[in-house]
Amino acid sequence: KWKSTTVTLTYELLKNAGYNVKLVWNIWNPVLDEINIGHHVLTPGVRFESFKQESSYNLNAQDETKEGNYNFTNPSLHYLWQITDSINIRSSVAKKIKKPKFDEIYAGIVDTTVAGTEAAPYETGNLNLRPERSLGYELGAEYFFPDKGGVLSVNTYLRKIEDKIEKKIKLGTDGFYYKAPENIGEATLKGIEFDGSKTIEYIDGLSIHGNLTFMDATVIESGI
Repeated sequence: KWKSTTVTLTYELLKNAGYNVKLVWNIWNPVLDEINIGHHVLTPGVRFESFKQESSYNLNAQDETKEGNYNFTNPSLHYLWQITDSINIRSSVAKKIKKPKFDEIYAGIVDTTVAGTEAAPYETGNLNLRPERSLGYELGAEYFFPDKGGVLSVNTYLRKIEDKIEKKIKLGTDGFYYKAPENIGEATLKGIEFDGSKTIEYIDGLSIHGNLTFMDATVIESGI
């Protein structure tokens, strides 16, 4: 049995005279119902996304428009092992995309009050920016205290990213410095996260919560 949801979003943004940003996002998100095998639960799914990005620049008799049409198929698989009533093991693998924000594909200068130096560059967008694509893996465990008294969890993850978006400062042909987002290349994120919460039995409504995360990132710039 398949469940599907179709969403169409259209945005138009005019920040200053001559600048326009338009995004059209179509999603078809069918998900296969959970597959239960004893204490094991599998949840496969797939997400189809059609994404159109358009940025136009028209100022001082200059006219430039950039369009990008992207189609993505993002499958996923989630696994749950209910070892006991209080202990779970979870894992997943999923493909995802991260679309550029409005100001990242906006061609104008965000703040004209800065000096345009290397220390205080003009911030602008990038008409040629592409969405980030990632493949992520996760593995974690949960322990639930009796009587809904709280939970302890640990989760490890590995995420491989293509077309990673980061802001770069460069010297323009006009002698001013500009800070703009670019697709710099590939990146790998990995880490482990510890999380816990516990209710205080003798004080009604009081609980404590703690979180600790270790993360490591590696970026390989492609020079694009």
